[in-house]
Amino acid sequence: MCELRKLLSSEMNSGYAVLIEAYEWLNARGSSQWPHRFPYEKYSRWHELGLNYGFFSNEKLTTVLSLVEEADDRWRDYLSGACVMWVRAVAGSNRLRKKGFGRHAIQAAVQRIVIEQGRPLFLHCFKGSGFLPVYYGRLGFKALNETELENGPWVLMKHPIP
Repeated sequence: MCELRKLLSSEMNSGYAVLIEAYEWLNARGSSQWPHRFPYEKYSRWHELGLNYGFFSNEKLTTVLSLVEEADDRWRDYLSGACVMWVRAVAGSNRLRKKGFGRHAIQAAVQRIVIEQGRPLFLHCFKGSGFLPVYYGRLGFKALNETELENGPWVLMKHPIP
């Protein structure tokens, strides 16, 4: 059985460990996608607010993501400073890579926010080789804009309400 659900208090450190595992994996391969470790304090604060989710398969944590409503100054010119719903801090367990769990986690987040709540869902992703914009495009996200951030080009994407 697979499900996306809020992480329990007892699972917060495991969720954060998945983020760090992904960060270390990317950096070991020379990727500049995540130039800095995700701040534990931010992840912990999001957890206290009930914003951290885990995608579980047979009760095993496979993927983490956070669903956060906020304005993002990096996209202020495009989104006019509006608070929107973002999928943030998406990472899959390295032990379970290439099994489709990340795709299922994003699809479950879309189901929760876009389909059930009737709200668009935003994300921004590192452009790099172009893999991530194509990946998220296949999941229904549309590229809206591109900007240069500290570590290279990033793409703003939106999953519209059908």
